[in-house]
Amino acid sequence: MEVIASRTSAGARWLRARWLRAGGRLQRGVFVAALLAALAALTVAPLRGLAESALAAGEAIAERIGIDVIRPPTPVDRPGFLVHNGLIGLKHNDEVKGMLILYRYNSTVDDWQPFNSIVPLAKVGWFSNNAEFQRPEVTATVLQDEVGYKRVRYHFSPFANGAHFSLDAELHADLPEVRISVVPEPDSGRIAEFSLQTTIGFVDTVTEIETASATFRAAAYTVRDGFMVGGLWLTLRPSGKQALLRGRELTQYIAVERTLSGDDRLEVEVRRTPWLRGLPDPGENWFELVRLIRRPFTADKRVWRFGLLTSPSP
Repeated sequence: MEVIASRTSAGARWLRARWLRAGGRLQRGVFVAALLAALAALTVAPLRGLAESALAAGEAIAERIGIDVIRPPTPVDRPGFLVHNGLIGLKHNDEVKGMLILYRYNSTVDDWQPFNSIVPLAKVGWFSNNAEFQRPEVTATVLQDEVGYKRVRYHFSPFANGAHFSLDAELHADLPEVRISVVPEPDSGRIAEFSLQTTIGFVDTVTEIETASATFRAAAYTVRDGFMVGGLWLTLRPSGKQALLRGRELTQYIAVERTLSGDDRLEVEVRRTPWLRGLPDPGENWFELVRLIRRPFTADKRVWRFGLLTSPSP
């Protein structure tokens, strides 16, 4: 399905699809009258409420005469909309702008539970900006919502360094994975490197990162952090296409579609002490932040995949 870029083009395709599916001279006459009423409402009365009422009336008539209703891509009013495939889900954080939250369905408690988060980082020139600190405005738009497949676009307002992009999230049925593609906007500055950072925190303490070339254990490092004191940052140079994040309950993965090479890298923060007092203390080292960075950020390096290998849910 082609992405429809604007309300005007979406409306034109929507009207054309209805016309092609209308059968019979009488049906077409009734259908055209309904569409003209809807179009007049959109032209003469641009108020959203009147337009939606006219479109709803047209849909009701179309359905009564047996015409399949094809709706255009739907803007989501609230960024906190949860899109999911029954196993894994994604939504924008209502409290921290610029952060997306990964959810899994836990059938044991019959509820959706967060298990990780995704934060974009983009470097333009000498300046690297983090969405968690930039707090960009994020607009979510449903591009496809079909049986077995969903796609949502999260559009981020421009960063201070000139980076401007959207993230397309795709979910397939029966696959506990979210595939995210970075879509640079035409007015974006040239992005030299890009990362989708995972902020694991205490949702599930990750103590081991396994890649094709090596396994990294948090316990192997000496950390001198403290409350509101940064942990130990490491730069890892793995090979292959994915990193397994092994925790107490879950094994997650971050994967890419082109093998890591050149200046591609993992940057991780190891902690021993919770960032704030009152947070749970796991009593051991863990990986708090993981960034899989693609540099140079070329067209064939724009896809990340986040998923689960194991879950306590049956």
